[in-house]
Amino acid sequence: MKKKIIITTLMVLVFVMIIGYSVFSTSLKINGTANIASTWNVVFTNITEVSKTSGVAVVKTPTVSGTTANFDVSFKQPGDKIVYEITVENKGTLNAVVNDINAQEDDSDAISFEILNINIGDKLAKSSSIKFKIQISYDESITTQPNILTNKLTVNINFVQDVGQTITTQPTFVVNEYGYVASNLFVLFDGIQNSSSGHVSTATSWKDLSGFNNDGTIIKGSGSWEANGLVFDGTNTGVYLDDKLKNLFKTSNTIEIRIKFSEAGRDVIFGNYPEASGNVNYEKQAGAGNIRSYVSYGTLLDYSHQYSLSTNQDMTLTFVFNKENSKIDVYVNGVFHSSAIDNVISKFNADYLGAYIGRDGRTGETVLKGKVYSFRTYTRILTTSEILNNYQTDISRFK
Repeated sequence: MKKKIIITTLMVLVFVMIIGYSVFSTSLKINGTANIASTWNVVFTNITEVSKTSGVAVVKTPTVSGTTANFDVSFKQPGDKIVYEITVENKGTLNAVVNDINAQEDDSDAISFEILNINIGDKLAKSSSIKFKIQISYDESITTQPNILTNKLTVNINFVQDVGQTITTQPTFVVNEYGYVASNLFVLFDGIQNSSSGHVSTATSWKDLSGFNNDGTIIKGSGSWEANGLVFDGTNTGVYLDDKLKNLFKTSNTIEIRIKFSEAGRDVIFGNYPEASGNVNYEKQAGAGNIRSYVSYGTLLDYSHQYSLSTNQDMTLTFVFNKENSKIDVYVNGVFHSSAIDNVISKFNADYLGAYIGRDGRTGETVLKGKVYSFRTYTRILTTSEILNNYQTDISRFK
């Protein structure tokens, strides 16, 4: 009898142990895949002739292919004009927005280009398209055979993914009110409007009116604001732009300054601080007061422009950094003066860090002594007519 009880008990224990083991031996299994199906594909899909005058001949049929559009036309007489309409399509699955429009053209007074109906900030939703126009004109005011008979246009329209960012599309009112060229304007300092609310004589920064927020920090020293500009003391005063112009000299650009020099010594107009991997300086030499350009990119190159600058005289100086043609053009009061040509200019690809108005790029010392009324930077080459226009606007405002 006792024997049976013992056996039964053992059987029960074994049974309980089996159940417990089964509960804790659960098996886990995971199966999964991951995939990104979105695509980026913004391309030109069509170019159409909208209108033309009778003297225009189409040399080659206009074409589009992916991200490139081409046209070639010929004019017979002043007043000839042709307009093309170009379609941009978003064939991808991501929304896009125009982030930058960089237009460059060769030096021709007779032939001009206008890009119409497309602006920074324009949106291009997926599976949609936008259209813009390019107008090519032979200046109707030309009365003699031009020296330069051809003009070449290169336009880069940069689309980026639209993630709801705020992109400024227009410069502030000063450009529209007074008539400065607005296309590709990247920095605009104006002495009459040095802040967002008119002229502030105690301002510690110079408000950039281009809309791109490239404000300059004022190192005042013993310099001072006057009603229409900033007076530089030749020792401590300067306008610091930090790295806001980092990529400026990686492409062609135009820099204009309305200025008055107050002594015969050397004055730095615009320069790069020494920490940069390469620098470009524009300055006035001592003595004769000639204009000088420095380009330092592995080696220091000095380009002198023999033009005697007077002291205590208001003037507008324009520097055109032509990367494609490897030259620097200088204009004085809206008129072309001279060029410096060197292949180092086209090879310059350094970050332009620590930019200053009135500060030396090699030593860091501030040496500009005089007054700056206005300073403008464009991320393209201005035409000679645009440079003259800006000078005429300067003299009407800063008397």
